[in-house]
Amino acid sequence: MTILHLTVVPFQAQQLPEILREQISEANQTFGWTQVQSQADFANEYAEYYVLLQGTNMLGYLGLHRIMDEATINMIYILPSHRQKGLATDLLSFVLEQLAFREVKHLFLEVRARNIAAQRLYQKLKFQPLTVRKNYYQQPADDAVIMQLALNQEGGN
Repeated sequence: MTILHLTVVPFQAQQLPEILREQISEANQTFGWTQVQSQADFANEYAEYYVLLQGTNMLGYLGLHRIMDEATINMIYILPSHRQKGLATDLLSFVLEQLAFREVKHLFLEVRARNIAAQRLYQKLKFQPLTVRKNYYQQPADDAVIMQLALNQEGGN
């Protein structure tokens, strides 16, 4: 049995150490982000990253934008070698608790319609589908399912 000793470190994007910026920028490419888009996000005053570390090694991260009492998750990334271990669920659950504590009321995200595994994760954590944006994604073409979670409210987390 392997026991992972993990830490989640929250950062304002502007405060990310350079080594994490490089790793996140590289991983963001899996979402179709260019280096220019990643750099712009690191400079965004509303961008936050929750970095999942094992010692000093980044295993994954969650990036979001928070404005007042709303937040939008832009990406959740786990290194391929650490997937299917529940880390995305644990990371997202931790972030939900933090956002609720910080009085965020509405959390949004979009997910590829074909990404059934991610949709199941979000539904397990009580996200509800709101609408579908047809042909939103390119390479490969896919629809985007927009989902929402109500925090700090009756029926929410």
